[in-house]
Amino acid sequence: MGNLLRQRLQAEGFAFQNIGLDYAGPIQCAVRQGRGCKLVKVYIAIFVCFATKSIHLELVGDLTSKTFIMALKRFISRRGKPINIYSDNGTSFVGAANELSKFLKTNCSALSEEMAQEGINFNFIPAYSPHFAGLAEAGVKSTKHHLIRVLGLCNLTYEELYTTLVQIEAILLQTTDPPVIEP
Repeated sequence: MGNLLRQRLQAEGFAFQNIGLDYAGPIQCAVRQGRGCKLVKVYIAIFVCFATKSIHLELVGDLTSKTFIMALKRFISRRGKPINIYSDNGTSFVGAANELSKFLKTNCSALSEEMAQEGINFNFIPAYSPHFAGLAEAGVKSTKHHLIRVLGLCNLTYEELYTTLVQIEAILLQTTDPPVIEP
């Protein structure tokens, strides 16, 4: 068995400082309820903390870099800015990393210099080796396990699916919290 990343062994700092990232899906989502409703494909962005193994779920509409950057902004607003993001070589992840680095290189304002100093490092695992992102893949498996049991064969609307994902996230967070032992 190979050595673990140093970031996975360090418990110092805050949660979601070093994260694994992956997508799950596609999931059929109804535009509205009722007969003859149109179905669209949506995806789940799964952020996994290396230190605590906590999971954060974001519902995204497609696999473009733009929607990933918006999901990343929502993640940062709720959980704080990560230092390192480890992901597979998905085109949306690579595109987002390129867009962020291009933005930081071209804009020389004080804000972009500060972001360059405290920037987010995107690290990509080797191609065709999903076992390198084991925590993220385990997060996908856990999320799909609960999602399949909730959904079954029904198609939820976007709001219903988002609410379901938040509830699944709460369930998965309860399983990662260690029990409090009082002396």
